[in-house]
Amino acid sequence: LQSRRCMNLIQAAATSGRVDLVVQSTDKNFLVPVGGSVLTASSPKLIDAVLKAYPGRASAAPALDVMITLLSMGKQGWSELLELRERNLIHLRDMLGSVADEFGERVLDTEENEISVAMSLSRAESKGISVTFIGSKLFSRFVSGARVVPRLNSKSKVLGHPPRKAVAHEVA
Repeated sequence: LQSRRCMNLIQAAATSGRVDLVVQSTDKNFLVPVGGSVLTASSPKLIDAVLKAYPGRASAAPALDVMITLLSMGKQGWSELLELRERNLIHLRDMLGSVADEFGERVLDTEENEISVAMSLSRAESKGISVTFIGSKLFSRFVSGARVVPRLNSKSKVLGHPPRKAVAHEVA
């Protein structure tokens, strides 16, 4: 829900029958505490199948949190929040670009991604600074949502095989 473009692509794919189920976390999309999700499906049977896979684990609290948040914001407040997020992304990219320039890094060009911003850490790695150390510093300073992904060590093996997945990314 944070990206108009993503929502339009999902809607177009769902309309053409190419998407069966979408799961959205309430904390990232609706400004509420962690713990809930919104399921959207092309068929009520799919939602029932998901619900049967998690019997008794759901709480009404996330749904109540979402309802209170949306009612208090109203349609205009919600629209204004989305517009503010779009403006803030531009500001974030500009400010992160200044930091990247200062340290000889670069902000990665992710025009298709209207949600996230990425910065290289090659220079830090070449100076022997652990990128996971940088990640720990961001975490200890309460930077939420930040992910530091170290390069995949080509010598790494799991049960004698190179891993197909590393941290949060699939190895092509």
